Amino acid sequence: RDDLPGGGPQKAGVAIADLFTGAHATIAILAALAHRDRTGEGQHLDICLLDVQVAMMANMATNYLATDK
Repeated sequence: RDDLPGGGPQKAGVAIADLFTGAHATIAILAALAHRDRTGEGQHLDICLLDVQVAMMANMATNYLATDK
């Protein structure tokens, strides 16, 4: 509600999903390069923001499912 403290429009924080997706992409690129060096084959990388967000929530989701908190 707009009439409560902190209500109304809020500035978004740091784009954590973007940062973590970039980190995952970097890891995938390095793995693809290592694979290319070993086999000579290229790789197709498919990086998804939602997949990374779900993976980031794994610890919190496990805690919730185990304790209902």
